Amino acid sequence: MPSFNLQHLKYFYDTIRLGGVSQAAQESHVSQSAVSQGIAKLEICLGKALLVHRKNRIQLTEEGNGVFAQAASVLKAVDELEESIHTSEGEFSGQIVVGCTHSLAQSLLVDLIHRLNVEAPKVTLKLRFGHTALVKQWLSEGSVDFGIALDNEDLSALETVLLYRGRFELFRDVSKTPPDKIREAIFSEPRPEVHMIKRAYHELFGTELVSVMEISSWEMIFSLVCGSTQIGFFPDYLMLHPERKGLLVPCDLGLPEVPYRLFLVRDRAVPLSRSTEFFFEMVKTRFVSKSLT
Repeated sequence: MPSFNLQHLKYFYDTIRLGGVSQAAQESHVSQSAVSQGIAKLEICLGKALLVHRKNRIQLTEEGNGVFAQAASVLKAVDELEESIHTSEGEFSGQIVVGCTHSLAQSLLVDLIHRLNVEAPKVTLKLRFGHTALVKQWLSEGSVDFGIALDNEDLSALETVLLYRGRFELFRDVSKTPPDKIREAIFSEPRPEVHMIKRAYHELFGTELVSVMEISSWEMIFSLVCGSTQIGFFPDYLMLHPERKGLLVPCDLGLPEVPYRLFLVRDRAVPLSRSTEFFFEMVKTRFVSKSLT
């Protein structure tokens, strides 16, 4: 019987986390055959079938579900052990994986990433971009250490730290003459906050606020509004970046506020490594008291 091999456990974990053998092979820079053989050896070692191969998909067995649930903690513990062995006292090293949207990273993390690189040069930071539902999924899989997320999903199962309270706004370029009446705007795909602002507009003016474009990127909406007469709807944290101050201003239409909250999120059952805790606290300290007012 083959001995237990942590690399085989990683092949199994990555196959489920990333959605296939091919993706797991790319992650570890090995062949698909090596991954498949590694998983087979892990099954022999454990004496249990972990996967059921269906057409175009892989399904976990009951035992496979249990192994997958524990694999993230085991692999994280090994990484932390290696970090402690190879790191001098007072140094930070290893990999930190953070999940958030691209617009959050662009608006809030750029200066902190530069600071991390200076204060902890041996740390490797990996960003995974996705909306709140994906960040929750990544945390449950153990594929990110912590995330930054809007409160547009149920976060009750996670440990949360309130970073920022803000508003969704209709923005315009400050250098352009505002239209006499705003009748259309660029929106993201239909979401609760979009429905709220459109409903409020209709109640106030008696007409529809038309979506001239639907773009599933707040960063792209910001870019399209800059230097044009277009109106864009997105959260005001995009304006926190120092280089964006004064470029766009909210449209004063007398509409009610559409608020949101921004949280640091993590799995309360999974301890953070020393390096991850360092960056987590850096983010928290930087933004927990920040306000646009």
